[in-house]
Amino acid sequence: MKFRCPNCSHPIRVGEEDDFALREPLDAIECPSCHSRFSLSEDMDSTVAMPEGQMVAHFRILSLLGEGAFGTVYKAFDEELKRIVAIKVPRQGRVTKDTSRTFLREAQAAAAVHHPNAVSVYEVGVHEDQYYIATQYIDGISLSDYLKSHSLSTEDCVRLMIKLLRGLQVFHEKHLVHRDLKPGNILLDSQNEPHIADFGLARSFEPTELTVTHSGQIVGTLHYMSPEQARGEQRSIDNHSDLYSMGVILYQLLTGTRPFQATSQQTLLFAILHDDPPSPRKVNPKIPRDLETICLKAMEKDVHRRYSSASDMAHSLELFLQGKPIPDKPVSRTEKVVKWIKRNRALSAATGVALTAVIAALIAILIPAEQPPTDSVPVILATDPPATEILFERYDDALRVPHSSEFRQTTADSQPVFLLPGLYKVRASANDGRFHEVWRTVPQPTDERPADSRFPHLYYSWNDRKQAVLPPFHLFRDDEIPTAMVRIPGGEFVMGYQVTGDIAGRHKHPVSGFLVARDEVTYGDFRKVMSQPIPWADDSRTWLQSFESQYGDRSPIADGRPVTGYPIDVAILFCELTGCRLPTHVEYEFLATQRGQADFPTGESAAVSSIEVWEILDVADPTQDVSPEGVRNLYFSVAEYTDSVAMAYMALYPALFEDPQVASFPPDLRDLSMRMKEIRGAPTGWALQLPAQSSEFNVRERSSLLLLPQADMDAETSLGRIGWRSYRSAIK
Repeated sequence: MKFRCPNCSHPIRVGEEDDFALREPLDAIECPSCHSRFSLSEDMDSTVAMPEGQMVAHFRILSLLGEGAFGTVYKAFDEELKRIVAIKVPRQGRVTKDTSRTFLREAQAAAAVHHPNAVSVYEVGVHEDQYYIATQYIDGISLSDYLKSHSLSTEDCVRLMIKLLRGLQVFHEKHLVHRDLKPGNILLDSQNEPHIADFGLARSFEPTELTVTHSGQIVGTLHYMSPEQARGEQRSIDNHSDLYSMGVILYQLLTGTRPFQATSQQTLLFAILHDDPPSPRKVNPKIPRDLETICLKAMEKDVHRRYSSASDMAHSLELFLQGKPIPDKPVSRTEKVVKWIKRNRALSAATGVALTAVIAALIAILIPAEQPPTDSVPVILATDPPATEILFERYDDALRVPHSSEFRQTTADSQPVFLLPGLYKVRASANDGRFHEVWRTVPQPTDERPADSRFPHLYYSWNDRKQAVLPPFHLFRDDEIPTAMVRIPGGEFVMGYQVTGDIAGRHKHPVSGFLVARDEVTYGDFRKVMSQPIPWADDSRTWLQSFESQYGDRSPIADGRPVTGYPIDVAILFCELTGCRLPTHVEYEFLATQRGQADFPTGESAAVSSIEVWEILDVADPTQDVSPEGVRNLYFSVAEYTDSVAMAYMALYPALFEDPQVASFPPDLRDLSMRMKEIRGAPTGWALQLPAQSSEFNVRERSSLLLLPQADMDAETSLGRIGWRSYRSAIK
């Protein structure tokens, strides 16, 4: 790694010639020319802030906005054009006689380019031997600060990146390179529109090699640096370097963390130069595979393997949003091995035999022969149309929460995959944007027939190859969903009612955006969907006939009434046949509390002030219970089904509140959940008392859920509506 001595400018190399390995300690670097010693980790000196009212040319200083590696930024008033601007004053020594021409030329070039997603440069000049830059003032916060208290849905992340990349392309076409793209240099205005700051300026201030200041701090932001910039390869830094930084930003938006983490700068530099970033999907399995491919392509260490332009990267992201196939392909395991060997030639032996042994050993380690898990079952699943990717994620059989084993496998349509026996959430997608999420059960190798052959999520059969054949399902486009849906943006959600407590203790959940039906499923909807014949039944009976024979004839009930009295398996089946799913318990409360901001969906307690509201009414009947998004009867439907169980056992099982996805539930808890079902959304206090007293309690107590016997759940009781409404993920 090359540095320049901050005292005599003599070039200094830290580490070996070939691999740039850095040495310890950071505060013990000595210049071989002047023998001065300095550190790479000390803070940079600050400049003396200008007082309010001081003039810089025709700009009157109003207040200090901040300081950075470039210098100091002030809010100022343009006395000539009568507008608020941001004045940037370079740190002393950053613009010298040797760099002033380049600085002025490139800053003026940036001023000639305009894009709605980049901060405009208004004026560049010199006042009393002090260079200054007047730019557009953005009344907002940086993306870095925004992410400290907010989370973005996958769709919002992609849309934000597209806007930034389109702005980036305009400046790249003018041969301007940023060199310091990071969340701190992206400003969000009051409408959450992003703006790239300091565009076209960073290049002027970067020296020929990576340097340190007089205080010993590295110039630049290492976490977002491309490998060529970290090596100090001035001539290699171009638009591809900015695209690498954009890949790091996308990675951080998707996963909540930066790709390379280190406790020291030299460790971080080594990782940037030599290590592949961890797979985003390993950090967050919900990230779509195509989006991971786009992110990793932008972060390729070889500049020729990155996107050729910001426009190309934006195009791939737009195709992803549209549900269309992207032109980019994920890196194969073989390519990963070849790239790793190229970056680590020091591991190669001196002779061809030794080199072959090293490569063989690496291949054996990095590309092991895949063996099916012990006790696994070969499984076949088909979809209509054929899915390009099918993800199986194992869940707890009783509670429908991710299994503690974190077991998951990916396959394609009709391709065999080895799975452990148990319950699975299956997510399938096709290149044309269709997708679906359903439940499926993988049997034990000794199981001969399913417990209930009516439900596809419980049904299976065996073929002559001893493979478990799971029922196929249809992939839906959004416009094929028969129900009127409302889009709900995601965000971070504080669930629970009490500040502390064993039952309803507050805890945070990230919630992705989703679609939700405006109304509950009615008997009219139910009869229409369930009139289909059961595909694998020996006779021509329909699902509706089967359910009426078991649960009673309900034909006298009006079509507009919400469905009640059926077990959750019926609700799961209905959702599968209509391209939807049930919500998780977190999504349900997120929706019913206005993202945790209100006690009631309507935002007012008057919605539950009368006993009459607890009667079972038609879904179209007038009601005060309408959320701001237009979703009806969320609070009055005190027992809508969700597809996961929120057990309120914080004192006994605190890990459930620390991490809801590490659930290995004890047998006694699973047995209890099999015998009991939850009331969804009903405050415990209300369920234990008279409905007339319901106004004393609010929907934020819904984490205090009461367990009732299955018999009570299957009846139309005074507890109100016990049914469901349809949900659908808002991402591919």
